[in-house]
Amino acid sequence: MRIPALFVLLQAAPCPVVSALSDSRIAITPDLTQRLMMLSIIFITGSTGFIGSQTLQDTLQAGHRIRLSIRREGQVDEVKKRFPDHVSQLEFVLIPDIGDRTALRAALKNDVDYIFHLASPMPGKGQDFKTEYLTPAVNGMEAILNAAAEAPSVKRVVIMSSLLALIPLGGLQIPGLEIKDE
Repeated sequence: MRIPALFVLLQAAPCPVVSALSDSRIAITPDLTQRLMMLSIIFITGSTGFIGSQTLQDTLQAGHRIRLSIRREGQVDEVKKRFPDHVSQLEFVLIPDIGDRTALRAALKNDVDYIFHLASPMPGKGQDFKTEYLTPAVNGMEAILNAAAEAPSVKRVVIMSSLLALIPLGGLQIPGLEIKDE
């Protein structure tokens, strides 16, 4: 059976409850560890993108509760339709601008344990790469990290991205560009 990589990452994270139990005479079994992990809340940005939707699927299948940042209301129904068996594990927070520090602090509510930050503007939508892509991406990253630093419940922040963060859409069609998988 495939164990989702994100579950392995979270299982390796320090857990005060497991540490406290380890000091007693209670046996810490994989089943108990998994049950304790289900108590965790994971905040995910960018869950409607390619990497984000796979991340969301893996975390839901591992049994975690998820709070999703969405940019528009219509995404709630889209996600619920995609994951009908996991609707009870999902919460939604509308944050149209991922750089909105106040909205992010409110979304963490001092109960989020982990943050998976995948949201970013899509390159190639406009003419000015710096103004329309780079600056909003940096502002979003700073806002997430600042909100996490202010939330005592956050144990770990995981930042993920793709090759598209480095190459504008259509950039893979550049003549002579060679990509090697080594």
